[in-house]
Amino acid sequence: MENSLVIWDQKDLPEKTFQDVLLWQSYDSREVFLSVPNYLEKHAERLRTKYLKFIHELGESRIDGKRIVEHFDLGDDFSFWWMTLLAEKNPLKSPCIYDCIRLLALEEIFKERAFTEVKLVSNDKDLRLSLQKMCKNLQIKFSWGTLCHNKIARWSVKKFFHALPQIIQAIIQFIRYLSVRWPLQKSDKPEWQTGDNVFFFAHISFT
Repeated sequence: MENSLVIWDQKDLPEKTFQDVLLWQSYDSREVFLSVPNYLEKHAERLRTKYLKFIHELGESRIDGKRIVEHFDLGDDFSFWWMTLLAEKNPLKSPCIYDCIRLLALEEIFKERAFTEVKLVSNDKDLRLSLQKMCKNLQIKFSWGTLCHNKIARWSVKKFFHALPQIIQAIIQFIRYLSVRWPLQKSDKPEWQTGDNVFFFAHISFT
């Protein structure tokens, strides 16, 4: 008999089914569902240490016979690796760190519960690819789906702008810069220095 799990990457809580449901984003105060944020809260220190160890081992891993740290060597025993966002490990600068720790937590949950089949309900392509690889390594069947009302992604002007190639973004920013500042070139010059009612104050000090 297969032990299946549904991973729910939505803000709204799902209706309870006969399968185990794991919340990727949300807490569940009623403990009706499994929850990755709840798991993180209970095992925060261990998972943080595990993540730091992973980053350290990543820097020490070898490519073409050299460690990654050595590939980034700038001379004088200084490696640019320690300046990267990965090595800096600052969640304020790299929100994806939280996603990495959630994946570490998810891997532990998979092993503890011995799930044989996992279905992801999400619109996040990166999450889908990550879980697909994890399930393949753990020999777990994987499938993916989205909610019908979420199939049409919400597009804002900001999202559309950032989706454009960088050269197009630069041209738009330049045009916007000109449109804001060009009218100032045509504005009347101030006349506070001319006229019959002008006063001039000067302060002279002698030392």
